[in-house]
Amino acid sequence: MTTTVTALPPDEQVRALAAFAADQLRQTTDKLKQRVPELAEEPLMDDGELILSIPATLGKAIGHYARLLLDALDCPAAGPVAARSIWRTMLNTCVVWRDDPALSADLHDALSCSQ
Repeated sequence: MTTTVTALPPDEQVRALAAFAADQLRQTTDKLKQRVPELAEEPLMDDGELILSIPATLGKAIGHYARLLLDALDCPAAGPVAARSIWRTMLNTCVVWRDDPALSADLHDALSCSQ
């Protein structure tokens, strides 16, 4: 899936998307723990830790993209091509939440570019 990004986002939009994703991933982790209670059992601990590490790893990646993008937006020497590439990657990573009713209109519009 290719995202067409023509404009760079304001800092607030980057932070809002990162915060929204972090909240969604916390909720996903909680749901996993509730739906698969045996993940907490000792013999399956390694499997449980692996399953629960997926949303945590995704959250770290999104947070990393956000930090890189904010740095690129703050540094004129970074150039718009690099910033657009990072923004595109962040949008493509977060596209799963595009139709979430809790998503703000501006973030919905940004994620709609990911179609």
